[in-house]
Amino acid sequence: MPRDPATHAEIMGRLTHYAGPPAIQEIEEIAHMLREPSNRTAIERLAAFDAAIGGFGIHILLERERAQQSPYEIKDRPIYRSIQYVWMHLARHTDIEWHTRYVSEMACAHIESLVKRFADRHNLLKRLRASPLGSLLHQRGVRNALPQLLWEDLCWLNSAVYVHVKHNYSMRYLREPDEVAEERKGHLFSVEEAIAIYVIARYLAVGITEAT
Repeated sequence: MPRDPATHAEIMGRLTHYAGPPAIQEIEEIAHMLREPSNRTAIERLAAFDAAIGGFGIHILLERERAQQSPYEIKDRPIYRSIQYVWMHLARHTDIEWHTRYVSEMACAHIESLVKRFADRHNLLKRLRASPLGSLLHQRGVRNALPQLLWEDLCWLNSAVYVHVKHNYSMRYLREPDEVAEERKGHLFSVEEAIAIYVIARYLAVGITEAT
């Protein structure tokens, strides 16, 4: 592993950077609501948060569901399918703590697909189509084509979150406050952290799209 998993403070710091300090309380309230037997209201609230970010998110899936439309065009399936999986894991399970890894992984998978599309549109992909996100980001052409701060944040998401949700199945032993460990309940990321990771990924996704 290149580094330890992202800490609670790191994740919330990144969330605040993108969405502002009120986002932390909003995420905490959504997480609390997701733990309830009926969590539709939580999904609606997350969708409202999502809509303010722009781009494709859970809010688009809900709008198209109401309109009885397909969630996305077939050609866009590699890009948006991961968002649909995030929605499914959040909406269909009351034991949400057991799905935080998958929510985090699918949020990052969305980013990986967007970076591949970005590289492809800049004729940078070549033989790297099957490469993982970290390898793609460290290709000189991709790194130089992306804005520097966006590139750095994408590298953080990959090394601090994505690599771990894909490969790290050990218990966490980080020096964090007891209440943080209690929220995590032995899982790699807590419900609050997983939702925050999704929101961070959505902001990064908009950044990639604008850079394309």
